[in-house]
Amino acid sequence: MTRADDEYPEEAIFSFDDEDPSRYEIRIPSKSARRVWRTRLAQRSSEAARTSVKSRGLPEYFPHSYLPISRVAERGDARWRPSVRDFQRTSTREGISDSLFDAVFADQVKRRWTAYNTEALGVIQEVQQQGLAEILSVLFSGSSKRGTASAEPEDVADAYGLVTTFLRRQGLKIRFDEKSFESRYKRQQDMQDVVARIRQVMSEVDRAMLPQRNFQALISELYSGDKSISLSAAGIYVKSGDERIALESLSSGERQLLQILLEALASGEGTVIVDEPELSMHVDWQRRLVNSMITVNADCQLILATHSPEVMAEVSDSTIFEL
Repeated sequence: MTRADDEYPEEAIFSFDDEDPSRYEIRIPSKSARRVWRTRLAQRSSEAARTSVKSRGLPEYFPHSYLPISRVAERGDARWRPSVRDFQRTSTREGISDSLFDAVFADQVKRRWTAYNTEALGVIQEVQQQGLAEILSVLFSGSSKRGTASAEPEDVADAYGLVTTFLRRQGLKIRFDEKSFESRYKRQQDMQDVVARIRQVMSEVDRAMLPQRNFQALISELYSGDKSISLSAAGIYVKSGDERIALESLSSGERQLLQILLEALASGEGTVIVDEPELSMHVDWQRRLVNSMITVNADCQLILATHSPEVMAEVSDSTIFEL
């Protein structure tokens, strides 16, 4: 039999089938040699897989996130590492206490929201800065990329309101009289170009904010009773009536819904994999879950493993696979 010298350890014992010499068994007596051999096989398998992926022009890593049944899992961008003291203080004979899982849940939600919000704000700031650069270019050099000399100018009152709103959002305090603005706006093409560019920038900002607004509206609609959730750059806040309560105070179903929708929101064009999304969730929420995830992010791929007919009720049969 021909084989590479380093394919098997020297003490490997081969037992061949008398009737079919191509069939054989391999036995490696030494435990240490077996460990080395298995590690070598795993490395070769991994290298072969990477080579195959590269040869087909595929990326080695597909962006994805996974939410297990417990919804508590380590993740690269939102990892929470309880200390030994945390475990000692909160562990019981049966395992980790509910209080520690509560803390992990709250921390993961806060970190995931912070990561998403930071990225979204970065996109918005980039749009605004590029818009400001083009606006200044028009004002100081008289150049315009739009080429809109024949464009119909906006209503003067609308244009003035648009400019003041834009400046206020940038935190800029520039005082100018509405009458003088009206006079210049009617006479000067560059002023009309600036207003048109400001409208375009604000439209792009609104588009970047749309997923977050959809998420906020959906959560407000789905949560019943006197509970409400508000989003801000500082974090996610929960209220019961007029009283602010901790994230950990949410029911298990409310937690699952919040975490799943937030994961969908923050995943961009990646893949979201959820095991048993119906866990502790009201049947009405189960029925609306897939469409709700699509509402907050139509660009992500959803892979759900479920036992619930309600989750599948509003899903096309062509996308359901029985395992």
